[in-house]
Amino acid sequence: MLRKVPVLIGAAVLGIALLAYFLLTQPAEKRSLHAMIEADQATGIVTLNCSESSTGACYALFVTGDTVARLEAKAGTATGETGITAETRYCIDSVAPANGCTLKPLAQGEQIVRQSKGK
Repeated sequence: MLRKVPVLIGAAVLGIALLAYFLLTQPAEKRSLHAMIEADQATGIVTLNCSESSTGACYALFVTGDTVARLEAKAGTATGETGITAETRYCIDSVAPANGCTLKPLAQGEQIVRQSKGK
């Protein structure tokens, strides 16, 4: 019985290592989007226009000081938010971004966003 314990532990460690290898080497799911953001800092309005998305929607996160606005637009639709300023930063993706996403400065006017991630 005592000799079987190290063999069982070794088999368990090997199984965990193989599972980790399998999970880490699988190609990521392909995600893509094509959207336009229009920012009017004078009026404080931003519009997210989602042209295409592999998930069927575009998601954006806008941060102005302590205020966080989350927008979702289905492909082929647009949505908007108020309260943006020259200090607003944002990120956009085909899945809902987390608070830890990489924020970029929101420029005045139209911005075309095209992304392709994964396999």
